[in-house]
Parts: sequence; structure tokens; C-alpha cells
Amino acid sequence: EDHVDMLRDTLLHRDPVRRQKAAIAMASYIGDQMHLPVPLEPHPAQVLAEAMLKKRAPMPLLVEGCQAFAIMGPHCAVRPLATECLGKMVKVQEPTVQFEAVRAIGLVGPA
Repeated sequence: EDHVDMLRDTLLHRDPVRRQKAAIAMASYIGDQMHLPVPLEPHPAQVLAEAMLKKRAPMPLLVEGCQAFAIMGPHCAVRPLATECLGKMVKVQEPTVQFEAVRAIGLVGPA
């Protein structure tokens, strides 16, 4: 639980890269729904979606973000921006991002 608390605190950090890394690191906790504080604000899916939807978001972030959404599964769909983000990632002109986005959509399921 200490690790989750540390990651949750990092979701509020002023450095966007640290927030993104914390959100990715929390993906398995979200997917398993284990050791999570209630309420979880900001939600890691929201942090990732906001970062991924920015213009000129780095390609590694897009791939890792889609992979994190896949790990979170249906629990990332609690944030509408996450499912909107995955829909937009399918249209990115990079096959790896498209593949990971489609895979994540299959694991997230209907929103």
C-alpha cells in the first residue's frame, strides 16, 4: 500500500512526465482493483488520456499508454476521456500505436 500511496502522490506532481510514469505504473493496481484508495483522484486513466491527446505527444507515451489501458481493462472506462483517447489512437499513423490501441479496446470492452 505504501507503493500505491507514493504513486498516487506522484499523480499530482507538477512534472507531467512523472505524472505519466506514475499513471502507467498504477495500471496493474487498477486492473486488479487491489490496494486502491477511494476515491482515486486523479484517476491514472485520466492522467494518461490527457497526456496522450496533446499535440505532438511522444510515440513511446502513446504505445505505453495504450498498453496501460489494456492492463487496466474495463476499469479505465470509468473515465470517458480514456475511451475517447483509445478511439483516437486507432487513427494515429503508426502501426504499433494502432495495434496497441485496438488490443486495448478489446480488453477494455464497451464503455
